[in-house]
Amino acid sequence: MDDVPLCPDWWPRLIWRLHFPLHIPGGGTPPNPVNMPVEMDKIFQGLAMHTMTYSMADQKAAQAMRTQIEQTLSNSIKGLSEAHDRATKR
Repeated sequence: MDDVPLCPDWWPRLIWRLHFPLHIPGGGTPPNPVNMPVEMDKIFQGLAMHTMTYSMADQKAAQAMRTQIEQTLSNSIKGLSEAHDRATKR
């Protein structure tokens, strides 16, 4: 991906980040103290999506989405150590 411009002030940052995901220099998913690990970015996106479902008109559909998002978040959190080990090739 080319150099992505900064998110404009008038555009919701979450939507911008979904279109232009975190770029880690050098490719891959190395653990990097400067950049947020890819797995953590996925978790934060899940938390944001979960929160947004509360503003949906169809709360029955929103609850179904929250249930799925919670399962995905749980799996992501349980897999953080494995993701770190893969990134560091342990």
